[in-house]
Amino acid sequence: MHVLGVESILPAWAVLLVAAPMMLFIAGHVVSVQRSAMPRTRRRLRMLNGVLMMLVCALLAYALGIADVPERPRVEPRASGIFVVVWAGIAGLVAVIVLLAVLDALLTASVGLRAHRALRDQAAGTIRADLNGRGASTTREPRGGG
Repeated sequence: MHVLGVESILPAWAVLLVAAPMMLFIAGHVVSVQRSAMPRTRRRLRMLNGVLMMLVCALLAYALGIADVPERPRVEPRASGIFVVVWAGIAGLVAVIVLLAVLDALLTASVGLRAHRALRDQAAGTIRADLNGRGASTTREPRGGG
């Protein structure tokens, strides 16, 4: 789009052709996470991350296909300011999304570690019970019979 010496980075139709299905896909993911049987904290964290991803997708669509890119930023500082604010917002939201993903990974690792410890303790208890069930006989018969 070229209007009064200002144009967008990409054609709006191309950007919206990619952004709209992507937002629908992310919305479907958020709905599926909402209905899942995972712990509430992780579910809320993943839903928040999905909503932020939809926001980033919308901002990217705006920044790439709709927002005007000034050809002379020093002459048109207001247009440059909008451009910078939109891209700074995208960068900030991506940083928040990455931090939430790291937090989710840490929570998932802690759940896995707890499950591992529970299985280890259960296996140790089973082994102890088996050893106690045989009696206190810890001697083995020699191999090869005798």
